[in-house]
Amino acid sequence: MRRRIGCGLWLVFFLAALFAAEWVLLWLVVRTVPQDRLVHAVFGVIAATIVGGWIAVYLRMERRSR
Repeated sequence: MRRRIGCGLWLVFFLAALFAAEWVLLWLVVRTVPQDRLVHAVFGVIAATIVGGWIAVYLRMERRSR
């Protein structure tokens, strides 16, 4: 019989921590990056957060499936 792989409560806490880390990074970027490069830096932080979160969840699901 196959095990259920579904997401647990860990995902809620992980997403909350990821969201908080993104806000801290965005605050830091706004404080340190010059105005002419701000848009690119903000989009870079958002893209890195999305990709990093996707990879972390994928690896966790992959590990649980074994």
